Amino acid sequence: MTTPWLSWPRPPLSATRAEAVTAQAVRHRLSYASSRTRAIWEPRLARLAAAAVETELHLIAAGRIGAGVIWCSYEALPGFVERLQGLGLARKAGRPTLRAIEIGDGAGDRADPLTQMTFPFVVAKSASEAAWLSREKDASIAAALAGGYPPCCARAWIARIRGGASDPLAALLADRAWADHPAATGVMMGAMGYGPVRHLPCDPDCTASHKLSDDFLATMRALGWSDEADWLADMIQWRARASVAAGVAQVETGAFRFIHLSDSQSPPPPPVTSGALVPEGAPAGLSSIFATPTMPDRVRPLPGTGDFAMADDSHVAAGFATRFAQRSRWSCILWEQSALIRKSKTAIHLGCGNGLLLELLVQSRPSLRICGMEADPAVAALARNRLGEGRAMIVDADWMAEASGWREVADRYDLVLVDPEPLLALPGAARDAIVAGLTALGRSIVPLASDRALRRFGSLEAMATMLGMTLDPGRTHRISAAMLVAERAPVPRVAAE
Repeated sequence: MTTPWLSWPRPPLSATRAEAVTAQAVRHRLSYASSRTRAIWEPRLARLAAAAVETELHLIAAGRIGAGVIWCSYEALPGFVERLQGLGLARKAGRPTLRAIEIGDGAGDRADPLTQMTFPFVVAKSASEAAWLSREKDASIAAALAGGYPPCCARAWIARIRGGASDPLAALLADRAWADHPAATGVMMGAMGYGPVRHLPCDPDCTASHKLSDDFLATMRALGWSDEADWLADMIQWRARASVAAGVAQVETGAFRFIHLSDSQSPPPPPVTSGALVPEGAPAGLSSIFATPTMPDRVRPLPGTGDFAMADDSHVAAGFATRFAQRSRWSCILWEQSALIRKSKTAIHLGCGNGLLLELLVQSRPSLRICGMEADPAVAALARNRLGEGRAMIVDADWMAEASGWREVADRYDLVLVDPEPLLALPGAARDAIVAGLTALGRSIVPLASDRALRRFGSLEAMATMLGMTLDPGRTHRISAAMLVAERAPVPRVAAE
């Protein structure tokens, strides 16, 4: 991303967010519903980002908003500074953030670290105001008012911040007044940083917030961004659903689905669905993603029953209510493990299902040599069809049955990805033997948590504890984590007689 983008939520900046640049992270963990949907909405979202920043700058220059926080990449700094000078606006730079999320092909090992930085700028009409807001460490109503909040919303949001909140989406889910309310979609889409309202209104029917939204769209049109304003006006009326589980917030629509980290520490609240419009280009039948999910036990259909391969319901066996849910979770795992993936040359996904995670791995790092293991022959065939000849080796085998033989393997994979939930159905001794086989198979073991596992245990850490796995310390809420694996002595090769 080379153009500036707006903050989510608006300042004050005193809240400790799980993710410093949520709007940036959202766009890097965005899954489109189809190739046609991507072709329509990917260029539109790029134009919307530029239109939103320009609208914000004009609102600040006109004095209708006191100040705003705009993030800018290192390479875009000269043009951004020149634009601020042209509008007569002052700026104050904050602490930069490393954009490691943007590096998926190993280029980050060679790139100048400075070029991977993004900088938050507090932009205001005067240098003194920009400097004051950038120094404001204690959440205050005055800072929220300066950041563009209506007075009623400023009071409500500061109270939430002082109570430990920082993610407006998690706060929305915790307040059942937003359930099925049409205005909820606008807050959900606000996480992308396009506007028109980038805060949680004090009430779903807050008149001041609705006026702020109308003003933002009207200004965007007045600046010549009429198409972009129309797209944004439609987006905040889309049928959308938001949820938070294990510290990962998700928003799904008929066009795309995106993820960001959340500070929610409480048990997952019920999802919130709102809106009515269907996005342009949305595939037919996607309305089913808004149905109440039913999560069956981990079972596979008996051989010869049903059209399992043709229907591709493997996401259900993998622990997800929809294909879209599975794709968004797997995309988040690639982000969480980006550093480990960059260091790896070989990877295997045990219980690979239809090969989706393998496909995402290849897309993020084409040089990675990958393998999958799947017990169901019909589903393994789906993985082969997805990946094509020569891109991956798919083995028809039950990885839990094969694990006992891995203690003697000579060559280890750099990366082993596995959902360990099935091990919980085994006796303790058998479970321990399989875990030992995993540590022999790979240099780095990455346990994964499906949606079903997160609902069952509450967190990946809780599931790992049940299995006796020790995870690398790190962020407490995650859906994947490296398992501590001891080095082992090399297995001698037996020379052929």
